[in-house]
Amino acid sequence: MQVRLLQSSVQMFLLLVLGAISEVGLTQTAQTFVESRSSPELNSHLQLQAQAEALPLEKVASFAGEFRGFTPDGQGMVTYSKSDEQIRIFDLDGTEELALTGRVVNFAPDGQIMAITAFPEASDSSNQEPTTSLVKLDGTELANFQGYLPEFTAEEQTLIVYDNAEDVSRLFSFSGEELVTFEGWFYEFTPEGEGAVTYSEAEQGFLISDLNGTRLLSFPGDHEGWQITPDGQRIVTTVFSSEGDRTWLFDRNGVEQATFAGCCANVMPDSEALILYFKATATSRLMSFEGEELASFTGYYRTFTPDGQQIIMLGNNETYIYALDGTEIAVLSGAFERFLPDGQGIITSFRENSVTRLYSLDGVELATYEGAFADFWPEEQAIITYSYQEDETRLFSPEGADLGKLPGMFVAIPFRYEGISPDGTGIVVYSNTHDRSDLYSIR
Repeated sequence: MQVRLLQSSVQMFLLLVLGAISEVGLTQTAQTFVESRSSPELNSHLQLQAQAEALPLEKVASFAGEFRGFTPDGQGMVTYSKSDEQIRIFDLDGTEELALTGRVVNFAPDGQIMAITAFPEASDSSNQEPTTSLVKLDGTELANFQGYLPEFTAEEQTLIVYDNAEDVSRLFSFSGEELVTFEGWFYEFTPEGEGAVTYSEAEQGFLISDLNGTRLLSFPGDHEGWQITPDGQRIVTTVFSSEGDRTWLFDRNGVEQATFAGCCANVMPDSEALILYFKATATSRLMSFEGEELASFTGYYRTFTPDGQQIIMLGNNETYIYALDGTEIAVLSGAFERFLPDGQGIITSFRENSVTRLYSLDGVELATYEGAFADFWPEEQAIITYSYQEDETRLFSPEGADLGKLPGMFVAIPFRYEGISPDGTGIVVYSNTHDRSDLYSIR
């Protein structure tokens, strides 16, 4: 088997494709359901539930370790075994093809090279740093680097590795040659690709360097407190503090434009205002760059509705829907999880109580599902939930009909790896007790 592995950017594309493919089917189902709930003839909805049949799933194979992704041709699987710190590659019939020591795997854009990161044991008194190995798919090691958080560049022949001991990020060729050293942890390249943004633990701030590693600018801020406005013309940073967060606005030359109380949760698409969150009061404010308050909201910013006309805020196990002027439209039970593919429904979840709900955008409850929300299964028009109490993955139609149960936890990390097979016919669940991933397929 020729094994080619998905890099995170490729997997992001796969998720978007799956969503696009399924949009029509799931949209039509959701639309039928909304119409049945909205009409006086609720019996049609109940009849639809009664007619729904369980999905004909059967176990295909079991794999040692926790699921880490499918191969792009859909014929292989990657797992991580915590018992022996091994990354493994299998055929879909369960045959092991390769095992490598490490805990985290990243893949080059062409899928032919892997970066395997190994971490020292917690009991290791020598306090060794993590190491990253560059390995071909046949197991041949090309190079070894001190550090972790490997990130492949778009050129496909270089990668960046962070060295925590020295607080620097190094750019290497695939042959192991060090090309550039940047101060701090690599965050991203500048929008034009002419420089690198890094975060320095030593200086507690962000740095912009040219592609030779020479520092050009510095900004105050804490890790994850960095944003470039959508128009690319301004920089927003935040310092988090128990005494009150603080946000700065700079132009691209590093000149301070304004400061604000609160944590910047997001910048508006028009690059003319930002959303600030205040922990002490659990409230948010929409502020213009000139300091004018435009609206206020309960909770923390989560996202905009797909049409961009409403804003979703998250409170204490409650989801708030607001108009952009601060007018409250609805309060939903549970934390926001996802929109339906057509953007006309909202999924919320109570993880503590393992309850998932579907609402319309105006706050009408349409369906309830057992378990905490996990994902959509577009091809089967199914909503996937997980019951922590039962350690069980459950499948439902959008209308709430029970489509089946699987032992174990559905495994998915958005934009990294997805627990639905690329062809849409398989689903993976993980048993923590047995450190084993099971693949089920539609008969």
